[in-house]
Amino acid sequence: LQKQKEKEQKEAQKAALQMESNKVKITKSADPSDPQEYYKMRVSMIENRRANGDNPFPHKFNVSISITEFVSKYNYLEKDALLEDTVVSVAGTHYFIPSLLPVVLPGNCVYMS
Repeated sequence: LQKQKEKEQKEAQKAALQMESNKVKITKSADPSDPQEYYKMRVSMIENRRANGDNPFPHKFNVSISITEFVSKYNYLEKDALLEDTVVSVAGTHYFIPSLLPVVLPGNCVYMS
């Protein structure tokens, strides 16, 4: 049931993108150095998305598989492999770990510890 919902959502998104690409848009680009023009441009963009039925600020993301399950299930695939009939949703958080970044010194590359 959930897979069918996800498939329907994808088809709806594709249809919306095709309709949007068929329209000829002539828009004035706002000058990002002018805060008021930038604000007006952003508000207009949000209102357009809402008018098209899109939520510009979704509050929920449906996760269909955990990262550990994803890795164990699809670890056999080679890089850039694509499963046409499979749709999954994963979520995670990136962490900045300075100890894993190299420190470049003149003439050397040393890892922090």
